[in-house]
Amino acid sequence: MSLVVELFGEMHFRFHGIGFCIGALLLCMGCGSVEEDPRTYYDAFSFYPLDSQVLVYQVDSTLFDLQGNQRVQRMSSSFLRYTQIFESGQWWWLIHRKAADTSDWVLSERIGITEEQGDIWETHSGAILKKMDQPLFSGYSWEETIGVSSDYTVTLEGESFQPFSAPWIVEAAIREDGYERKGLRFDTYLVKRMEPLDLLIEYRAMEEIYALGVGLVSRALYIADTQCEHKGGLLENCVDESWDEKANRGYQISMELIEIQ
Repeated sequence: MSLVVELFGEMHFRFHGIGFCIGALLLCMGCGSVEEDPRTYYDAFSFYPLDSQVLVYQVDSTLFDLQGNQRVQRMSSSFLRYTQIFESGQWWWLIHRKAADTSDWVLSERIGITEEQGDIWETHSGAILKKMDQPLFSGYSWEETIGVSSDYTVTLEGESFQPFSAPWIVEAAIREDGYERKGLRFDTYLVKRMEPLDLLIEYRAMEEIYALGVGLVSRALYIADTQCEHKGGLLENCVDESWDEKANRGYQISMELIEIQ
């Protein structure tokens, strides 16, 4: 009887030993199969530094308007100077504007800058936009308009419209192939782009480029509405027109950084 017990005990030990070895081998194989994350991560301040910057932009804009049933497009060029200051416990952009044919800078807007849990928000006349979310990496997306109501209204030339009537979902792409424009070059930059919202009566498109360690270097905005008033108010009469042909309210803006002071 004792021989049987000894043999069974020895076999039981051997089976447990073999099981332990197999388990350890599988565990090691699992460890070896873990892949490293190939993505490069950045915090929000890498592309949106808070350091009392002064940035000067050239701005070209088109205003879409309607006079009676006639479409009117007003084009203009100007310069904007963004000065970053820390005041009353938070950061601000002081934005001065001057027309292309004058030399006087005029304060036109103050934009509040807020940092919350590493994210960066801007406050524009009551509209709160999440400009940077983190961690930033290529392919990362977020809703920039999460802090603003879809009913937020802008009035230009007596015409009112809601630029954030639908959520702005933006996606980041970080590139290292160099961005060069207006005599300035930046090795690493972030492209933040919203897939255009092309609806029957409104169009929204936005793309911004931020240079590493500098901030915003380019912005393109296209905000347009139409009721096809120039075609008798019948939407089917202008459904095949481009937005440059049928936009009756809104604006198009192109900004490019030309100087870092």
